[in-house]
Amino acid sequence: MRGSELRRALTSGRRVYGINVEGFGHPRWPKFFADLGLDFVFMDTEHSPNNRETVAWAAQTYAAFGIAPLLRIPEPSPPLAAMGIDAGAHGIIAPYVETVAQVKGLVGAVKYRPLKGEALELALNRGQFPNPETAAYLENFNPDAVLVIMIESPAGVHNLPALLDVGGVDAVLMGPHDLSISHGVPEQYDHPVFVQAAQEVIRVCRSRQVGVGIHYISGSIERAIAWARWGCNLISHRATPCSSPPAFSRSCLLCGRRWRAHLPTTRVCWALPGIRGFSLSSTQRILSCPSILASGRRWSPPTPPIKRSTSRLCATWSNI
Repeated sequence: MRGSELRRALTSGRRVYGINVEGFGHPRWPKFFADLGLDFVFMDTEHSPNNRETVAWAAQTYAAFGIAPLLRIPEPSPPLAAMGIDAGAHGIIAPYVETVAQVKGLVGAVKYRPLKGEALELALNRGQFPNPETAAYLENFNPDAVLVIMIESPAGVHNLPALLDVGGVDAVLMGPHDLSISHGVPEQYDHPVFVQAAQEVIRVCRSRQVGVGIHYISGSIERAIAWARWGCNLISHRATPCSSPPAFSRSCLLCGRRWRAHLPTTRVCWALPGIRGFSLSSTQRILSCPSILASGRRWSPPTPPIKRSTSRLCATWSNI
């Protein structure tokens, strides 16, 4: 899926599935995620030390494998957003957005690049371009540009209608950790205060045909299912070598197209190699094991290449 396809899916309300990876520069990742049938990969540079060179080759490699690369920048900075798009990202995820000025700057960097200066200000504030040819050129110059803003504070929730009125925002992603802390209920994702804030964000986004999601970082699968039932269609799971191998494998499996094709009515159980503790080598062995790729319907794993105890990982999604 390219950025343009992702954008159309988000605005139409169709669910799209992806994985957040801090260590997105691993050369195994692009093919592995492509085999899972993911729509996008969430490349995180806010909480990881990846440099511009890694961002560039990784983004272009994911795109070559048919996965839209979305880059989370460290802060809602137009120059950083433009650098990400220049590197090959199909979209930008901007954290902790609260003001109209921030959104305008991001829209200019992602949707109107390389327009700058006074010409960009006129385009953003009045919708005026140097001429019709310039407007058409910019649309063709940035065909895959996707802008996702993160709402992570009471101010962001309160200002969301005004932020979306700017235009150019394709989706809103809630960061549950920061959102819960800023609302005074740290990591209490079932607290009425958090639930009310999240549901308000979803309501505002869906009323404006803007994609919306809550970044799934931990906890029960039932909670992620509940978020989808509330109306989230940007489905993002955290999965990184910094996580435990079982959690990494679970998130990958939950996002795979082969599995999700049966979401409405299917109960699916997977048998995964049981691994105690964590080591990078054990993670790599899991990733090289084709038995962790769920085929969707009734899947029986072959003999695991890792001779250890087998644990069952079950997930139930129904009537979503």
